[in-house]
Amino acid sequence: MPKSDRPASRKTLIVPALAIEQTPGRRLFSFAVDGKQLPRFAAISRVKRDNRHQLAGYQRAESLSHIRTIKKYLESADAILPNALVVAFDSRVRFESDAGDTDDAGLASSGRLIIPVDHRQEEHEKPGWIVDGQQRCAAIRDADVERFPVYVTAFITDSVADQRSQFILVNSTKPLPKGL
Repeated sequence: MPKSDRPASRKTLIVPALAIEQTPGRRLFSFAVDGKQLPRFAAISRVKRDNRHQLAGYQRAESLSHIRTIKKYLESADAILPNALVVAFDSRVRFESDAGDTDDAGLASSGRLIIPVDHRQEEHEKPGWIVDGQQRCAAIRDADVERFPVYVTAFITDSVADQRSQFILVNSTKPLPKGL
């Protein structure tokens, strides 16, 4: 559909990205985006029981005190968030590789991620789910800053089980003691 024929609420976000194939058929994508824009295309999969009393979702509720601490830091002059947020995209998101633009070792190729964005979408209809970084994302959303670019690592899957598995793997490490 030509751009002029698209409904005003539908857009496409195009971000430069690197694609890395870690195992055959499994690619990761790395890109930067304004953290204030994440809620436009990525939602939080909250843990709950569905109408059949089956477990759905995988994220705990927001920790307001943790979000306030991060928010205060983000509003400081020298704030930096070096850790990537992890987003699982569904198959509506696609990667377009730049022709012949692969590194010498063949590990990564550059291109762009094409992310559909529709402001009319309900949370559960968005093409992305935040697998890791919900507190940082909420702090950026609430921070009194015009923008805050963040690094994102993403993968594409239509499997909620795959998303949940990655969430468990990312969140199963034991944190360092506070004194360190």
